[in-house]
Amino acid sequence: MLEILNSLNLEILNQGNDSIYCSARRLELIDIILGSFGLLENLKGWEVSSEPSLLDRRHFLFTLEGSLPVCLIRNLRCTNWGFFREGVKGRLKRGPEMNMKDEGGLGLAILFVQQALISAYGR
Repeated sequence: MLEILNSLNLEILNQGNDSIYCSARRLELIDIILGSFGLLENLKGWEVSSEPSLLDRRHFLFTLEGSLPVCLIRNLRCTNWGFFREGVKGRLKRGPEMNMKDEGGLGLAILFVQQALISAYGR
């Protein structure tokens, strides 16, 4: 199991030996909490909560310290495509005249259209 976790750059985040799984008959530490490699050094104050939950597992609490990389993901279903089209049209109309008969002019035109799309989408 450790080889698999290592190949996926994952490590076990559990700290201590408090029971996470609890039922009417027993308490067990059967859950393994996994996280990306290097996350463990930013985990502080790991504890298993004694507060009741509506599950057969207890909540575990911890604090993340330090900075972590953030990956923003845009949901395309929530995009206002009409607003996007108008933004692209407006940016392209304000663009300079370009000579696309040579490689340099074509490259500038591609760059301009690319920037118009990115800035209209980012609004």
